Amino acid sequence: MKKPWVRYFLLYLLFLILMAVLPLNGSTSAHLNDIYVVNLRLDYLLHSVLFIPWVFMYTWSFRPAGVTEQLLMISAGLLMAFSTEGVQYFLTYRSYNINDLLSNFLGVLLGAIALFFIPSSISPKQ
Repeated sequence: MKKPWVRYFLLYLLFLILMAVLPLNGSTSAHLNDIYVVNLRLDYLLHSVLFIPWVFMYTWSFRPAGVTEQLLMISAGLLMAFSTEGVQYFLTYRSYNINDLLSNFLGVLLGAIALFFIPSSISPKQ
């Protein structure tokens, strides 16, 4: 039987891709750029929060064991963070923003730090 976390991880990747390419935050929707939480724009905070699960889902799906595999996991997360923001550079209805990219990177790094401090006993059963 296929590991269920691999399917969840693939759905998560699809969600990230859709969030990057769909025309969101248009003129009729609420502008996330105008909302601030503790002096941070809400959209930057959401970018970070969306990428925190990357490390957990990758770990639960593929069980990286060594340091090299864990660095590869973080590198893949950073590449995905770059790709989702980079594709917006080529879309006329979306805009590329370096602050969004940095927020994506921060989310991956925060996920990696959180995973380091969370005991392996709470990871999901396979």
